Amino acid sequence: QTTREKVMKKLCVILGTAALLAACGEEPVRTAADIGSGWEDLDGSIVNYEYPDFSGFYLHFRNGALQWKGFAGLFKGVVAEVDLVASKVNDRVYFMSWPTPNGGGDNVIMNFDTMKVHAHLGSGDGFQLFSGTIYCRDTPDCNAPEGEPMGMINTMRLLAGNAKELGYSSPMDANEAIVEKRDGRFQEPDRQGMAELTGKSFAYQTPEGLVRVSIAGEETSVSVAGAEPVISPTYATAIGNGIYYVSWHGEHGGNHVVLDSGTMKVYDQIMPDGTRKEAVFDAICFASEGC
Repeated sequence: QTTREKVMKKLCVILGTAALLAACGEEPVRTAADIGSGWEDLDGSIVNYEYPDFSGFYLHFRNGALQWKGFAGLFKGVVAEVDLVASKVNDRVYFMSWPTPNGGGDNVIMNFDTMKVHAHLGSGDGFQLFSGTIYCRDTPDCNAPEGEPMGMINTMRLLAGNAKELGYSSPMDANEAIVEKRDGRFQEPDRQGMAELTGKSFAYQTPEGLVRVSIAGEETSVSVAGAEPVISPTYATAIGNGIYYVSWHGEHGGNHVVLDSGTMKVYDQIMPDGTRKEAVFDAICFASEGC
């Protein structure tokens, strides 16, 4: 691969926009029936949020898709549109995701009670964890993402210009510096999630068999249908009200589920074949022992 091809591959993983997906020779896999239980509530909404030291975004949910525009940081000025799956965990918490090329994905939870947003982003062998602040939802001070979704060339130009303004030689250098500055995957909601889940397990039945997830400090063990457990670093974010966002390494952008320990429901959006669609399972147990 040429240097340009390598840079494009990395940018495609970061962005996952419809224009860049096409440029990278891949199209998102999705049907209208798979949009999820959260779409009806979100349709038409305008939301603004920001991840500290990374970027801020204006969002508009419409026509079965999410249009966004960066208003700060590395993605300032970038306009993109993605097809997403959206699950309604409760009246104030929504889990959503969309694929990015080369096996990656963006996986986001918005909690409109706490006005916080949490994301697990990246490929299946490692994730960047972000937590940020939701500034508004459907209020007069909310800004819509104006402009048409951008193509590859304009997106790259904007990213390169933004990186220079931030003091970096390239978008990839800026992204790597941001990750290092954020101290890996350990932010406060992630430390809280790890602390509350350490020593606990939960299990849920899927068409592929029983899935058991056990968290022991910085390691998470996952067994599917009685197979040998797979060990992954712990990515566990406390969302609030007994809701936890747990991810582990795997194919198709990894595995990402939301456990609501109050309703004993598990929300999944990545199927074993890599298709993104909503699946809601009953949690069989959530306990320290015997789960």
